[in-house]
Amino acid sequence: MHFTKTLGFCKDLETKYKEKLYRMNNKVILNLLFKTHVKQTSINPPPFLYKVPFDYETINADILNKVLTNNNIFNIFCKKCYEEFLKIPNITEGSVHINPYVWTNFAVQTIKSFCEKQEKNEIAFPNGCCNMSSTCSINLYYNVVLNALKKL
Repeated sequence: MHFTKTLGFCKDLETKYKEKLYRMNNKVILNLLFKTHVKQTSINPPPFLYKVPFDYETINADILNKVLTNNNIFNIFCKKCYEEFLKIPNITEGSVHINPYVWTNFAVQTIKSFCEKQEKNEIAFPNGCCNMSSTCSINLYYNVVLNALKKL
């Protein structure tokens, strides 16, 4: 009987170890993907562009400037965007989950650039991940940021 309990304990320990190892490997992989996506997104021109309809007049320039120039406002804005992003059903865990501040910055800088050009047709967000517009977590996050700015 004692031997059976020991085997059960070992099995539980093995299962917990495998789960922990999986989580660690998953985190390592996500961090590597994040670094790759950021580096690729920073390339000019980026490998992929995520294009959506855009009219610069839908963005309040004063608020956009405050988000860009005030760290406290930027941080609050980013947290609200990330909370909204997490409400999207069945979202794949990815680069945005690692550091939403980086993706908020990419989005807001792109929006600023297109506002300065007085763009009235579409905006092209840089994406170093892919061109899967409806499932890429980066593209979905860009939508959240753009829509949040439109509401301010």
